[in-house]
Amino acid sequence: MRSLYEKKPENWDKLARFGYPEFRELAKHFSRNVDFDEALNPDGRRLSSHWGGGSNMPSMKSIEAARKLLKKIQGDQMNKITPDLWSANNRIEAKETPTPTEVKQMILIAGPDASLKKLENIAKMLGCEVVDV
Repeated sequence: MRSLYEKKPENWDKLARFGYPEFRELAKHFSRNVDFDEALNPDGRRLSSHWGGGSNMPSMKSIEAARKLLKKIQGDQMNKITPDLWSANNRIEAKETPTPTEVKQMILIAGPDASLKKLENIAKMLGCEVVDV
């Protein structure tokens, strides 16, 4: 039986690119939306079909529940902030960074080491040059 991820990988990958890799990883462990929803929200809320269908983004309550469930499934292999899931499964290769004719502004982005790779990928998608200082 195919997993939820195998049924609609483009939607789960899209959700991960928006910053929710936990849901993509969990979708690989379930073959039915009902089972996924029951494991994530025992209170009866049915949301995984919306996430897998690409129509909704998860709430903070769902994100916390997903991280707890994924930690329970994966154990100590999972990082608390989950940057490794994002970078390992969403490597973005910039085709060609556009060269600006004139640099008008510079932006400094500071953050924890765990999220710098994600921020770098976002900046490259926006066509920004990334320089490590």
